[in-house]
Amino acid sequence: MASTAVTLAILHRTDGAEPAFLMQLRDDFPHILYPGVWGFFGGHIEANEDPLPALQRELLEEIGHCPDGLTLCREEPDPAYHRYFFAAPCSVPRDALHLGEGMDLDWVPLGNVQRGSHFSPQLQEARPLGSPHQAMLLWFARDRGWL
Repeated sequence: MASTAVTLAILHRTDGAEPAFLMQLRDDFPHILYPGVWGFFGGHIEANEDPLPALQRELLEEIGHCPDGLTLCREEPDPAYHRYFFAAPCSVPRDALHLGEGMDLDWVPLGNVQRGSHFSPQLQEARPLGSPHQAMLLWFARDRGWL
């Protein structure tokens, strides 16, 4: 059986007190991977679709915005999922984005990534980051010298 191909976005900004990442609070549906946690925007790559156009499509569907300069920063093949991680700086304010999927979106500061949780303005409660999402962001931050 072939693995499922997915494309994911690490959207970041460094214009505040500390770097921050645009993340999606995933729906609390038990049939999805990582329900109810902060994760990445992105999704499945359709048949005959390349990873970058797939991510651009997903970002437009999920937040109504696709930043310029998305570059492949890591690829992780495994038996279940083949993940393509793209990164780009993004300076769009939270309130200028349209949430098309999930329960919330927010800029998650690096300190919250390190702690593994972030307060949802929509739900008015803290929710955890998905463990693979947290690990990827910590790798990304170390790779850029932010940690």
